[in-house]
Amino acid sequence: MFAPPGTPAPVIERLNQALNTVLQKEALKAPFRELGMVPRAGPPSLLIDQVRHDTDLYRRVIHEAKLKFE
Repeated sequence: MFAPPGTPAPVIERLNQALNTVLQKEALKAPFRELGMVPRAGPPSLLIDQVRHDTDLYRRVIHEAKLKFE
């Protein structure tokens, strides 16, 4: 889940707590699994780290494959 830039930290914390709570419920996990996705609960830093990792990975893939987008 993403929030707009500048969202106050207490709001982020409250959203994160609520999201982590619902991500423990099997009724929510099952539809994601059917789509081949695995929802993960955790602190906001977990998502930030994943986005940075994915961005670095795909930047490297695009560069090495010499892909061009128009």
